[in-house]
Amino acid sequence: MTDKFSPEFITQQRELESKSTAKPWVRYRAFNIVSDHEERGIAGCGGYDGFNQCAAHQNMANAAYITAAANNYPAALTAIEERDKVIARLRNPWIPVSERLPECDLGMASHYVEVAYRIPGSPSYMRGNFQYWEKYGWVYGWEANRAVTFDDYGYSVEFWKSPSPLPEPPIKAAA
Repeated sequence: MTDKFSPEFITQQRELESKSTAKPWVRYRAFNIVSDHEERGIAGCGGYDGFNQCAAHQNMANAAYITAAANNYPAALTAIEERDKVIARLRNPWIPVSERLPECDLGMASHYVEVAYRIPGSPSYMRGNFQYWEKYGWVYGWEANRAVTFDDYGYSVEFWKSPSPLPEPPIKAAA
C-alpha cells in the first residue's frame, strides 16, 4: 500500500494552499463559500431550485463541509507531518549525539544506554552499554577511581539509544 500522504503530496498541497485565497473561509448566502477578506464566491455549491428542497439542503451541507475542510486542511497536513516524524523516530530509535545527550541526574550520570561508537581506523561501529556523565562525558570504564572516557582512547560515540523497550500497549477489556 502506498502512502497517500507522502512528503511529496504534502508539499504539493501546501503549494496549492499558498496560492489560494486567504482563510478563514465562510459560507455566504447559504450556498457559496467566500474568504473572510473578500465578498466573492470561491466555490458555488448550487442553490434552491424551487422544486427540489432536498437538493437545497444537500447543497447547504456541501457548503458547510467544503468550508470546514478548507479551514481545517492545513492543520491536518501538519498533523500528518508530525505523525510521520513520530513513526520515523520509533522505527529508528538511535539518537545522534549531535542532536542531544542522555539526561543526567544533577552532577551525576545517565542511566546505562546503548551506544554506537567508532574506533579510529575502523569503518564499522562497535556497540555496548555505557553511561554518559555530565562531568566526564562518555565513560568507557574506571581505573583507580578515575573515569576513563572514550576520548582517552580516541573513540567517538556517534549514536545512543535507551536499552529499555517501548511500553506495552494497554490491554483492552473484553466487551
